[in-house]
Amino acid sequence: MQYSIAKDIFGSPWYLHARGLQQYMPIVRGMLGGAMIVEETEPKENIPFAISANTLTPVASYWDDDEDDDAPEVDEPTYEKVVHVLPVRGVLMKNDMICGPVGSRTLARRLINADNDESVIGHVMIIEGPGGAANAVPELTDAIQKCTKPIVVWVDGMMASAHMYVGAFANERIASRPTDLVGCIGTMLVYSGRIAKSDEDMMKEREVTIYADDAFEKNEEYETAINEFDFKLAKERILNPHMIQFVNDMKAQLSGVEDKHLHGRTFQAGEVIGSLVDRIGSFDDAVNRVIELANYTKKEIPASNSGGQTENNNSKIKSSMKFPKIQSALAQDSLEFEADGRRTFTEDEMTALETAIGEPGSAELEHQLELENSARLAAEASLQTAQEAATAAEQLVTERDQAIASLQGEIATLKAGPAEQAAIAVTEQDVDGAVKPGAVSSKHEDLGSQLEAVSQEYLGKTLK
Repeated sequence: MQYSIAKDIFGSPWYLHARGLQQYMPIVRGMLGGAMIVEETEPKENIPFAISANTLTPVASYWDDDEDDDAPEVDEPTYEKVVHVLPVRGVLMKNDMICGPVGSRTLARRLINADNDESVIGHVMIIEGPGGAANAVPELTDAIQKCTKPIVVWVDGMMASAHMYVGAFANERIASRPTDLVGCIGTMLVYSGRIAKSDEDMMKEREVTIYADDAFEKNEEYETAINEFDFKLAKERILNPHMIQFVNDMKAQLSGVEDKHLHGRTFQAGEVIGSLVDRIGSFDDAVNRVIELANYTKKEIPASNSGGQTENNNSKIKSSMKFPKIQSALAQDSLEFEADGRRTFTEDEMTALETAIGEPGSAELEHQLELENSARLAAEASLQTAQEAATAAEQLVTERDQAIASLQGEIATLKAGPAEQAAIAVTEQDVDGAVKPGAVSSKHEDLGSQLEAVSQEYLGKTLK
């Protein structure tokens, strides 16, 4: 059994909601009965991380797993300005627990180290817990008061008792939903044990508690509570002083808190806006609120931070070359490069370039359309010219065929027999009226030459 847990649970005051007690006590009883607690690593959801103040996205591997000092490397400032996110989940204990969760002392150290990091502009503290040991609270509240950068609490379901105590010291508190549970401002104490003079058990054994004569006030609160069910001393000496301090701190830190909020009741966040919480919002709302409180203006992230360079690094140069399309897509007059010519683009810049590549601008689209229309009109004109040439050629072929057919008919007539030729021969009369054979009609004279001339004529036209 881990002694540090046992000593905090029994006999120490608690700021704890009943839900936390119900969840925790079975584990404690198991430990008292000899159950082995398996050593585990810290739950992933409890590990601190960073959000870029420029892109609102997580910064991968911003801090390594903390070992001795839980500190990020601060000797080499980074260009990336970030919001540090510190989860505070589960029952709050002062010391680290063997079962995984770290204690408030470790959480406080993480907070201070992050606040000292030049790249951190502020903190979001994710709170999800029912409270915890009273001695765990000052570790975190003291650390919060030492921080110089804004802290906004984002309630992830529950901020009760000790967690309410811690959250009250932040600049603001944002609940994730109206049904988140907050408040439970009060103290309690758990005593467990046997009466001072026990009856014999089945083994005929008896247990007694004995004090020295002059130690009559030793463990008086415990003994009167266990043996007499008288809780007056436990309240007056232990619980009430813690309660008074709790209430005074709530009044000092929460300007809108009312008396009805200070007697241990647990409220839904929607009921106590303006008192125990400031508003309802998302995690991103909490991050943006830190950025606002830090008066930070988002900037373009330079390419590299190698060699411990600062944001005012003189090795940055503006390109003398022009990249009009890229600059237009990024809405920048010039592009800044490293001295060696390299440049790293942010996620927003890559998104802008992707959009520009996938969706051409209207001017480019209009130019492409004009080119395509010009090509179409030229093709249509060429087609019209070709069609007209084809029609003319077809007409010439028709005329040639008709002339050849006519000439072929006349050739056929000339090749007919003598009787047929005589019938068509032209006769002439001499001076005294006598008939004499005439020559063949001039229409048919040199018919072969005419046929050749016609063919050559049409052949020439066709060839032209």
